[in-house]
Amino acid sequence: SRTLTLLASIIQLRLLEIVREDLGASYAPSAGFSFSTVYPGLNYIYAEVEARPADLASLRVVMREIAAELREGAITKDELERAKAPALDQLAQHASSNGYWLSLIAQFQTRPDRSERLTVAAIDASIRAVTLDDLQAAAQLWFTEPNLREVDVLPAGSAGSPLQ
Repeated sequence: SRTLTLLASIIQLRLLEIVREDLGASYAPSAGFSFSTVYPGLNYIYAEVEARPADLASLRVVMREIAAELREGAITKDELERAKAPALDQLAQHASSNGYWLSLIAQFQTRPDRSERLTVAAIDASIRAVTLDDLQAAAQLWFTEPNLREVDVLPAGSAGSPLQ
């Protein structure tokens, strides 16, 4: 999960650079990783862009290109470090919040087998341990055509909207 979270952060960095800065097509493109501790295998990385319907086709191409580049191993050490830094900063912030500790206590009670992996030190170490090779292997595994799902959410009455 740490590797995939960092991979999603790299997608986020690229979306901001390309979609927001280069193309000016969306102010807040985003990406993330969602996983379930209840249902094994219910995991996904997502990328989303809020933009004009007319721009969706070209933005879909950009997002596919990002996935293809990552799948081909085009991930830099700088991107890895830029993805790790906020994750480590957020960990320190979470460790000082009541919500984090309440969540941790609840998990310790329901899943004591995970108690060692959920300590701040273990999470910190696992984030720092992720390598470029780990990211490249994950991208090759996850970013394949059979895994790709695309969804367009369009305003009612716009071209392509089923609610015309």
